[in-house]
Amino acid sequence: MNEEQRQLIMVWSIRVLEPKLISIGPVVLKCYVNKPELEKIYEKTLSVKENLFETISKEVIKTKKEISKKAKSNSLILIEVSGKGFAYKHGGKIEDTGEEKLLFPAPSKLIKIGVYQKGKLSWFKPKKGEEIYVYEGIIDVPEDVDFVVIDTDNGSHVLVVEKIMQSEEKNEETGNSQKQ
Repeated sequence: MNEEQRQLIMVWSIRVLEPKLISIGPVVLKCYVNKPELEKIYEKTLSVKENLFETISKEVIKTKKEISKKAKSNSLILIEVSGKGFAYKHGGKIEDTGEEKLLFPAPSKLIKIGVYQKGKLSWFKPKKGEEIYVYEGIIDVPEDVDFVVIDTDNGSHVLVVEKIMQSEEKNEETGNSQKQ
């Protein structure tokens, strides 16, 4: 059986985001910043013998390996491929330490952070001109913060501070109980 082979022209966009620790208002956050020197946009023609998705996936894996040699460990690589009638997005870490918490479901540009503290919600924006991305990271907030709102170009996500669980654990350790 002779497989049909197609030539498809695709536009590839590659962005590398490196980890960075920043402060926004009372929040300290491990997030990601764009590395423009590793950014690429180019056109590529691929021969598609099999399933289009499989062909692109294989090429994305090769591309990710090439880029990982130039980027810091724990960086995010975002690859977008588009062509006539399709678009494909891939995002993933070069190396995962497993220490991070999911701050936002997908790598997204941070617009502002809301901090609910002492019964009031206050909003804080990144420094002017700073392009920050959130995904997996570390967040540190003062003890009197109840929750944090991460507002991005892809929507908002609420992170509830885990004080209730911490106070219950302390009560169990000391033998105090609030249950009656």
